Amino acid sequence: MLAHYNTRPDVAHATRHLGKYLSSYDHTHYAQAKRVLRYLNSTCDYGLVMNKDVRICSYSDANYANDPVDRRSISGYVTTIDGNVLSYASRKQEINALSTCEAEYVAMSEATKDCYPVPLLYGDNQGAISLTLKRGKHLKGKPIDNKHHMV
Repeated sequence: MLAHYNTRPDVAHATRHLGKYLSSYDHTHYAQAKRVLRYLNSTCDYGLVMNKDVRICSYSDANYANDPVDRRSISGYVTTIDGNVLSYASRKQEINALSTCEAEYVAMSEATKDCYPVPLLYGDNQGAISLTLKRGKHLKGKPIDNKHHMV
């Protein structure tokens, strides 16, 4: 089941979900596991296609305070080489972000930590992008913890 983390991101969600029931599974989980195995068998000939001019880039995103219990945001990112997934992650942020901008900035920082020095990082929040370009000149960015200033 750990192989999906590095080799098959297309089944990561399904195997993560099934992994929760390893100690107490029933016939529905068994059927779901068989479905994943059938999918893997039908796609075993898939491969990666690379170009001569390699393009490496990362994409990051975050939701803001989406968890109704602790109001922490979720960060996610994916790093690709010519459109092929190199690495990815999705996890709950350690901090309670005070704004969408802060949540997005933390997500961008996590993506940068994983794949430094990738030349291209895409984010979708103008405030967070502005903080990365002019860090130190924005008073609004001061409350963001120093460990998130990797971008």
